[in-house]
Amino acid sequence: MYKYLPHFVTLCMAFLGASAQICLKKAMPLKINMIDLVTNYWLIVGVALYGLAFVGYLLVLRYAPVSQLYPIIAFSYLFVILLASQILSEPLTIKKAIGGAMIVFAVFLIGG
Repeated sequence: MYKYLPHFVTLCMAFLGASAQICLKKAMPLKINMIDLVTNYWLIVGVALYGLAFVGYLLVLRYAPVSQLYPIIAFSYLFVILLASQILSEPLTIKKAIGGAMIVFAVFLIGG
């Protein structure tokens, strides 16, 4: 029953990492100074999400081979494409869609 739990948790960590990227994008003002950076809500959330994803991934490495888990991290690229189109209103082009499909295919080939 728990055989694929590490894989699912790794997929969740990939989503957290992608969410962190979106937060970091939202955090970047046109002018950057140290006070704005340390008080920037989106920057703090983005760094926290990266930290949480890192710790979660470290914990899950105990339970499955890295050669099975690491390819799942590639889904973060797909998640960034989807989140950026929904949250940042970036265009979802046919090239991005094909690239995302290729990532999914490659993860199944490598991890299979």
